[in-house]
This record gives sequence, structure tokens and C-alpha cells, in this order.
Amino acid sequence: MNLQDIKAFVALAETGSTVAAARRLRLTQPATTRRIQRFEAAMGDLPLLDRSVKPPTLTSNGRQVLERCRLVLASLQDLRSSAHSASLPVGELRIGVAQGLGDLALGSPLDRLRRQFPGLMLNVVSDWSAALLEDVRAGTLDCAVGVLLNGHVPLGMRSQSLGEDKLVVLAARGFELPKKRGALQLRDLTGLNWVLHPHGCAYRALLEDMHRQTGTRMRIAAQVYERDLRLSLIARGVGLGIATSRALKGASLRRKLRVVEICDFAPRAALTLFYSDALGPLAVAVDTFSASLTAELLANA
Repeated sequence: MNLQDIKAFVALAETGSTVAAARRLRLTQPATTRRIQRFEAAMGDLPLLDRSVKPPTLTSNGRQVLERCRLVLASLQDLRSSAHSASLPVGELRIGVAQGLGDLALGSPLDRLRRQFPGLMLNVVSDWSAALLEDVRAGTLDCAVGVLLNGHVPLGMRSQSLGEDKLVVLAARGFELPKKRGALQLRDLTGLNWVLHPHGCAYRALLEDMHRQTGTRMRIAAQVYERDLRLSLIARGVGLGIATSRALKGASLRRKLRVVEICDFAPRAALTLFYSDALGPLAVAVDTFSASLTAELLANA
């Protein structure tokens, strides 16, 4: 029996499925299943899971073993803590970074964390903001850098505002727009192609919602995760796109792009650090991370 197998069993018990356990552990589902099977084998003939139901549930023996596993993991954390200065947090700090914010969070802010808290192991993952918020609320992440568009912070977590950024509509320099007297409106773009993130992106969801409100439809020409490739397609005239002013400023293709002024589309994205109510000793590291992110935004304003 090893520690990783114990963690896999605890993750399965707490999340309710091997899929969710694999996501928490940042492993593939087969790898997670193998760890759970090894743990069960190490426990001998003691039945831990009732597989007659789907998803499997813990037996009474499984519940008792789960509590003992939690004690083992807690004791290990205490042992690690005792080996370091009591004034500095140690162990794992699980950080989520929203798609498109890697250039903000994965440079100087993480470097400062490593220098200031050498006893921390940084576990960094990337996903859409909505998914990261759910992970923070579920306790599988300690904090996450994301985008807040509606001003609502979910229950069970706290937040710190890092700053705001404007969302803009982009087009290639030679992209043909509708001829109209006065300012363009979102409905004037009906029938034009768009190059956007796949579903899950908060910016795309906002744009789609605004189209629904105006009774217009969007025509998606391409869905692209990677930012530079998306901007490249926009610069080549494949379609319109959306981005933050900060992302456009740092883009190598910015000279081939222009901002299309849309009078009824001027939302602002609140860059926000979300974190758990129960950080404990990790709170000082999260505060440091927040301060570093804010400084990075100001330096590149």
C-alpha cells in the first residue's frame, strides 16, 4: 500500500466517481482506477465498495477505512509541517488559472510564491472560469484566477478583485463591415462570421446571450482554444472575434487587427482571485499571490 493509492481511495469516496476522482488527482481515469484497485487489494478480503449499485457506494467497512485514511493524510501533513518553519505554509497549494490568463498568472506571481514559500508545492491547472469556480467551491482547488462578468460570487468562497479589463470586438484591417450612418450595433453584425472560443468561455456566453436578447443569430466560422491561432484567423479575415484589451495589447498580430466599436457591446471583465473559506495556513500564500497578480496587471496596464 502506498500514499498515492490512499489518496485515490479518498478522492473516490469524496467525489463519488472515478471520473471526478481522476479530475481531482489530475490523472487519467484508468490510472485512478488502478490505484483504487491496488488499495483494495492491499486491504485483503475487506469489502470497501458496494458495486451492485452505480455509481459504487462505500460499505460500512469502507466508511471506517475512509476515516482512517483521512487521519493518515492529516498526520502526514502535520509531519511535513513540523519539518519546516512554523511561520511559513507548507504542503500543496492548488491553483486554477482561467483560459487566456496564463500570461498574467504563470510568470512573476508564481516565481514570487516559489521564492517566498519554498515549502509549498504548486499544483497549477487551467480550465474555464466557471469550472474553476466549481472546483474552488468543491474544495479541489485552494484558489483560482478567473473572470467575473455578472458580479456574483458563488456561496462558499471569497474573492479579491485584481482589476478590470474591457471586452472588445476585433476584425482584420480589411474586414468588410456593414455600411451604416452612426454607430454600429450588435444586430448590425447579423450574418457575419465569428471566430470564438469553444463553449465554456464566459466571453462567448455573454456574446451569445446578448444576441439572444436582440433576437439575432451568430454564425460561427471557427472554434479555437489557443489564443494566438484564434487571433491569426481573425487577422486573416475568417471572421470577427472578441478579446480583452490586455490580450490585444500583448498580441503579436495586433497591427493586423482593429477594434470594431459597437455601441451596445462594451462589457468589462472583472479579473478576480477566488479562494476557499477554509484556507488555514495557506491564506498568507494566497494573499501574496493576489498582491503579485495585482502588481503584474498594473505593470502591464
